Amino acid sequence: MLIYVLYFLSLQQLSIAVQSSSDNRNNPYDIQFWNSIAKAHIDRKLQLNKHLTREVRPKNVVLFIGDGMGIAAVTSARINKNQKTGSLYLNEPLYFENFQSTGLVKTSSSNNHVTDSAAGATALFTGWKGVDRNFEFDGVTTEGEFKCTHDIAKQLLHYPASEFKVMMGGGREYLMEKSRNGLRDDGLNIDLNWQSLPGNRKVLRNILDFEEFSSASDEKLLGVFSPSHFPFYLEEHLAGVKTVPRLWEMTSKAIEHLQNGQNGYFLVVEGGMIDTAEHENMMHMTFEEIYEFEKAIKKAREMTDMNETLIIVTADHGHALTLPGYLHSNETIFGRLPN
Repeated sequence: MLIYVLYFLSLQQLSIAVQSSSDNRNNPYDIQFWNSIAKAHIDRKLQLNKHLTREVRPKNVVLFIGDGMGIAAVTSARINKNQKTGSLYLNEPLYFENFQSTGLVKTSSSNNHVTDSAAGATALFTGWKGVDRNFEFDGVTTEGEFKCTHDIAKQLLHYPASEFKVMMGGGREYLMEKSRNGLRDDGLNIDLNWQSLPGNRKVLRNILDFEEFSSASDEKLLGVFSPSHFPFYLEEHLAGVKTVPRLWEMTSKAIEHLQNGQNGYFLVVEGGMIDTAEHENMMHMTFEEIYEFEKAIKKAREMTDMNETLIIVTADHGHALTLPGYLHSNETIFGRLPN
């Protein structure tokens, strides 16, 4: 009922508003400017909310995780994007901010106010709060503890981790022994060992492999395109080079590959470089990585049916970025505060 009351009030305000110019897109002093924003928001919610009442469970789930993409990061990225497009007063939302349902989640680990990414992932995928940094054992390790643990890369050789349908990203040097320019000193080449496991398996090692790959329904796919972290998108864009696939391209390829199956799928897409840029206090890079993340979400929505595919966008934790006051809307978000 409240939605319809607000909608009615919005229309009433529109009907008595003073005649304004035909283009009030960036005129915050015109009542029609604010009424048009409110009307568009309500109309969008009414249109999207019809999908919330369905009783059928989704066939597919796509979970997007913006690493370190807290509220301040999303807000700052939105402001920066609107400043670049000349829509600073309109404050157009990022693509995923238009989704029909929005909420907040507490991301603390079981023993810390601020979680690390590993404990955050444990909570997201199991529903249980994990112990912060419990994956690190730098002290004395007993023989029993050593025998029952494996490094993350080695887990790819054992069930159930070995049976993923598609996995793409960086970290290639953690899969290869030192003679192949890797970091492993145990003689294992995880990529080759995984490829030799039973079944139809394919390893993509560079951008050319990625672009030439054509999906097959029974094939398991591993893509390792960078020795460690991916390069920042903005760095490659400014340099005029492309050494790795972009996040939206990998998302598209993954969905295309998973859609070959009949039983539905669960896909996780992480914008990991958002967090990496925040650690380095490189906010230009952070925002561009959020926009790349946004493009991946939009691509997933375009490729899937809203009636059978649930898309969730969240973050594993926030970051140190804050957004202080006193900066005028006309000033760049990267500007200095006045004395």
